[in-house]
Amino acid sequence: MRILKIFTWLVFVLSLAAFLWYNQRYYLTRDTMGPAITVDGDEIRISVNDGELKMLEGVTAWDAKDGDVTDSLGIENMSEFIEGTTREISIVAFDQDDHVERATRRITYTDYTPVRYSLDAPLRFSTSQYVIDILSQVHAMDCLDGDISSLINFSQNSTINVDIPGEYRTVLEVKNSAGDIGSLPVTITIYDYSVESLAPAITLSEYLVYTRVGQEIDPMQYIVSMFWRGTEYAATEERGTFRVSTEKMSGSELKEFRKQDPAVKLELFTVTDYVNYQLPGVYEIRYNLEDDDGNRGEVALIVVVEE
Repeated sequence: MRILKIFTWLVFVLSLAAFLWYNQRYYLTRDTMGPAITVDGDEIRISVNDGELKMLEGVTAWDAKDGDVTDSLGIENMSEFIEGTTREISIVAFDQDDHVERATRRITYTDYTPVRYSLDAPLRFSTSQYVIDILSQVHAMDCLDGDISSLINFSQNSTINVDIPGEYRTVLEVKNSAGDIGSLPVTITIYDYSVESLAPAITLSEYLVYTRVGQEIDPMQYIVSMFWRGTEYAATEERGTFRVSTEKMSGSELKEFRKQDPAVKLELFTVTDYVNYQLPGVYEIRYNLEDDDGNRGEVALIVVVEE
């Protein structure tokens, strides 16, 4: 009995000693450090089309236990613009024990361009519409994020009463992932359908165009057609007139049309150009047409003059 007791204590002591030795060895030899990240250059210039590989160019990671772990490098997050077109990226590296180390680097875009807006139709809406969704006509493309149309909002001080006809000046805003806010001043027109349903209608090929300082545009080149007294007329440059569109006419209709050959002269239009091509900004060109009964049709072309 005494021998068994001594043996039990001996086993306990040996087990305890082995446990203590193992733990001491584990804590002395375990890997407690993450990889060391080396960044060749604190700042790099890149294109907006460059991906993560370009951002990590010249960056390596070395771990004391695992060796070269450069393949584990990744971009954890990116800041908004710090200054100009420069932002800061957070770089991470992992070893096989899932230890993480971080480093930072600045990237500067060499070809960044601001958000570009486009319009599907003029910003004119009838009080007779059951639902007026103004922003459904507006799109925004960003060189970093692509289509960000769903992020467009009105400026905070905008007030538009869709039940009362009138012109409402407001500012559209959209923010990209770099924190850059693209703004577009616009005029929203709410009109009474019962009044304007008989008015001439003017159709343009574009309702928002961009140009550079000193580069004037020809307002007439954007006129596609007009609706005048129940007839649609298409523009023809060679004769300086608006003519009836013959695209959907049958053979007999086309034959009869050629006998009459009706046309509406371009001089019937009043084009008011408010654009200052020497100063960057957002302007309008307004096209007006009034028939003999005093019914007046109008449409606007927004012109953005960039530096």
